[in-house]
Amino acid sequence: MSILYWEPSEIVRMRECIYEATNLLQNNVIEACNKFYRTKNQNLSPTTNWYTQDLEVEENRLKALRRRAQREPQDQRNARFQFHKEELKNK
Repeated sequence: MSILYWEPSEIVRMRECIYEATNLLQNNVIEACNKFYRTKNQNLSPTTNWYTQDLEVEENRLKALRRRAQREPQDQRNARFQFHKEELKNK
């Protein structure tokens, strides 16, 4: 009957070999995946050069004018829309 027995130094050496082998295998798998699955670094939401903060402020002001005109009673609504239209033309 033979009993397997390893010295502590052999166990440490085996652990190092296993660690190196798994590291090598993992790096090879990652490298193969990187070659096969090409990743594109595309900016999904490019910034537009025409959309400025001034345009956003003007848009918010226009929305506020529309809300105010919508709150008016029905008989005064058209006059209020005309008033805000004139105000927009003057700006």
